[in-house]
Amino acid sequence: MAHGIIVNIPKLLTVSGILVFGLACSDSTTEPEPTEPEVPKFAGKWGDKGTGNGEFSLPWGICIGDNGNIYVTDYRNHRVQYFSDTGSFLGKWGTRGLGNGELFYPSSIASTDNGNIYVLDSSRLQYFSNTGGYLGKWERLFSSAMGIAIGPDENVYIADTENNRVQYFTSTGSLFGTWGSFGSAEGKFDKPEGIAVAPNGNVYVADTGNSRIQYFSRSGSFLGKWGKQGNGKGEFALPNGITVDSEGKIYVSDGVAVQHFSSTGGFIWRFGKWGSGNGEFQFTKDLAVSANKTIYVVDRDNNRIQYFK
Repeated sequence: MAHGIIVNIPKLLTVSGILVFGLACSDSTTEPEPTEPEVPKFAGKWGDKGTGNGEFSLPWGICIGDNGNIYVTDYRNHRVQYFSDTGSFLGKWGTRGLGNGELFYPSSIASTDNGNIYVLDSSRLQYFSNTGGYLGKWERLFSSAMGIAIGPDENVYIADTENNRVQYFTSTGSLFGTWGSFGSAEGKFDKPEGIAVAPNGNVYVADTGNSRIQYFSRSGSFLGKWGKQGNGKGEFALPNGITVDSEGKIYVSDGVAVQHFSSTGGFIWRFGKWGSGNGEFQFTKDLAVSANKTIYVVDRDNNRIQYFK
């Protein structure tokens, strides 16, 4: 046998009955590699610790009004502040108390299509005009409720945190129903803090103590879940904030990170880590997504709002 010699053996081909020679070759066509989804980049921030305009003492909830303004509950300052979409201070309302229009550790906040602002504080829900004019309240059997969301039909959904359940109401405050109890089985909760309603009416709940997301029909029928304890993609420590964009995709805040999912829990991207630099967090709480997909994140212990595009 010969050694050290490489012979390129021609391949015999027959074309229309004529024997021809040709070199063998391989198909160099390759499938394009799938593109990674683009992760939003840090675009800006505002806020610092304090009691002045634009300062916070543990910001908690956030929503985007029908006018495009950003509304933030300022938990220990017992007030709501609102800003332009880049953080310019526009106004505020609330003083500490339990009277009409007063606020006592306000947590979650939501906006309706007609411009009203709903605020959870203590064991009640109050609603205001988009400049803070007091309009009314509901006093229900909430127990440290931490999440509120408005459905496409204007029904109001409450994550009743300490009672381990969801309650939902008409836009005028009539109770429609409840679902959930303490536990880790499907449809049960361990101190749920966040809630959001998709354009199709499905209800997503950040089941905080169980480190997962569960989703339901608008009347509470269990549809699915995802997540488990951990720090990897699609895993959670203590998911607390949740929101849905106009396409029905899900965004979840989880202490030091924000994660993005399909409507059924398919992982898309993740960003964030512990710290006080740009794009870093110290205990995220709520988050909101604008029509142009700008993501606003409450960075609670850094007393600021960060936004990403």
